[in-house]
Amino acid sequence: EIEFGEGAGPVAFDSFTARLKLHQGIAEGTFKAGRRRVPWRAWTQNGAPLLVIEFDGLAEEGGPAIRATLDHLDPGARRLLSDWGYPPSEMKDAGPEKVLLQRFPQGGSYAVAWHPESVSRGLTLWVALAVSEGADADTKAVEVVRRSRARGAARLRDEQAAWWADYWRVSGLSIPDSRLENLYYAEMYKLACSTRPAGWPITLQGLWTLDGGMPPWSGDYHLDMNVQQTYWP
Repeated sequence: EIEFGEGAGPVAFDSFTARLKLHQGIAEGTFKAGRRRVPWRAWTQNGAPLLVIEFDGLAEEGGPAIRATLDHLDPGARRLLSDWGYPPSEMKDAGPEKVLLQRFPQGGSYAVAWHPESVSRGLTLWVALAVSEGADADTKAVEVVRRSRARGAARLRDEQAAWWADYWRVSGLSIPDSRLENLYYAEMYKLACSTRPAGWPITLQGLWTLDGGMPPWSGDYHLDMNVQQTYWP
């Protein structure tokens, strides 16, 4: 979880709006905290384990403290991970980037690296996730952040829009029932988010498992209708 902190706890937003632009793969909206009203936009970059969030008019200095955390896990999830032998996560500094590193009991690791960067229009938050069969996931996540920053948010955003334009250009659906039509496009969007050539099969709830909780089946694969139905828009 990415947390925006203020003092000893998370920021309390007075208002928050969000809208997903399916055809561009970009979410945008505004939030208000105190006297500040901040427009934002976010996307996960196609072809990279990267989340980019842009905040207009928000400066790193004087802005909210940003961190990745596993504090949102409920007691049941914490207990299960402990029973499986997962050690506590580690917080690390990697130069300008901060890193949360989680080691696996049987070797391997995953890490979240983030870097808030002040730019002319406000603040850009770079967040990368890496998984490794060794203990170097933190290094890999930091490399993703640094490569992405070198390319720039504007270029990545243009590439993102171009990828989604190509995706939607392949086919379309028009039917008299607007609700069913909208549902079709929403599901096709989720299908694109969850699948890539030579990638892992979609899990039962895709990328949208209950936040902070462990599913009753522990999030594993069941080779029955569960797998097939995830591919049925």
